[in-house]
Amino acid sequence: ATAAAWACASTSDPQASGNTKKAASGRPSSFGGPPVPGYAPFMNKLVVTLLMGFALLPAVSLADSWFPAQTETILSANGKFRVTVVPRPLDGALAYFSDKVDGVEPAGQDHGDAQRSPIARVERLADSGEWEFVWQMPLVNDVAPVVVLLVDDGSRLVTFDNWHSKGYGDDAVVIYDRQGEVVRKLSLEQMLPADYVRYLPRSVSSLQWRGTPALVDGDRMVEIPVAQPRPDRKEWPTVPLRIRLSDGQVMATAPREWWGALARAGQLEAERRDAWVALRELRATPLLPPDSADTREWRVYLFELRDRIQADKERMGGMLLAAPGEERHHDADEISEWIASHGETFASQADSFIFASPTSDRLAEILVEALQSREPASMTSAHILFVGTPVEGERVGQAARRAGARFTLVDPSIPMPPGQPLPADPDPRWMAPLPWPWGPPKPPAE
Repeated sequence: ATAAAWACASTSDPQASGNTKKAASGRPSSFGGPPVPGYAPFMNKLVVTLLMGFALLPAVSLADSWFPAQTETILSANGKFRVTVVPRPLDGALAYFSDKVDGVEPAGQDHGDAQRSPIARVERLADSGEWEFVWQMPLVNDVAPVVVLLVDDGSRLVTFDNWHSKGYGDDAVVIYDRQGEVVRKLSLEQMLPADYVRYLPRSVSSLQWRGTPALVDGDRMVEIPVAQPRPDRKEWPTVPLRIRLSDGQVMATAPREWWGALARAGQLEAERRDAWVALRELRATPLLPPDSADTREWRVYLFELRDRIQADKERMGGMLLAAPGEERHHDADEISEWIASHGETFASQADSFIFASPTSDRLAEILVEALQSREPASMTSAHILFVGTPVEGERVGQAARRAGARFTLVDPSIPMPPGQPLPADPDPRWMAPLPWPWGPPKPPAE
């Protein structure tokens, strides 16, 4: 379909809504035993398609930071109208994040304040030079919008995104009329195809889906520079998208640019599905370590090993100590720090951790030293899994048990049995790593 046809198909009649809060050669001979037939092709394909593991995670996540939401006043371009937006009061950022994790809404609410939604107050400049009240209404956002635009005659107010969660929710764009009633609110999925949204750049908290929006066409439209699905770049080109303010109709302009952007999204989705096919085949194959010290191969081995062991039974992190001279992943200090800080608030994301390295003897030394530095029985909530020889495992296990941790040895000379079969289609949130480090995934060798 052309970009124009997509634009027609992706939008529907505007629906007004009330101001309610939304709310991988064969196996290495050093490990002994016969090779596993077909193992090398699967490991090669594993490295290509599954570099970062198989979690429901975005391919590219950038760091971000947010200042506390503040009361802001925004003027129309002609200066004759202004809107003041007062955020929903929070009892601090920590309370907000903790409530989000626990599913408590409204998250982080300052219980000493009756305001339960952000509020917008629109005023106009009178001939006397005084500001006169026009309307005041709660906004549909959770805490506060990120960007607010007000047209010159005050007849439309447009908000974009939510504080600390750009691009998420059913209110990525909201249009209000001159009485403060909602004309239309739109999620990204109502403005863009789902396969397009999947490949937008993102940070830890947000979808970085747009540039700075602007009112155009005599304030009848708002134009949004939408990021193109190019996860192989640190900077993303954009393509213009317009929304008619009278009714919230979405319109794709620049058809040639949109055709290219949509084609790129389609290509990435095809590659994602190829990667899923590769993963399903891999998951049905006995798993053994790589026959090289290549950090990238070991990373994918570690994460596939983790997924087979945990089988959704427990949250499990992983750390890989790279071989000397190879691309660094985690280093000795980071591994020791995890052991030292385990049990502290927000010190780790999981109590179970699997440790692996092409040089398991070095890893064993690091773990033993770090575990011996802990007080006895001070890691009773921890589960440590170590990939190494039985001799090495005996040393690490003694140190772990002294610290109170559960310990499991994963002997790499023993093939890990196939994992649980994966469904034919991937979860919509599942992302293969992009870009492909060594080209697109290839079928296994015959």
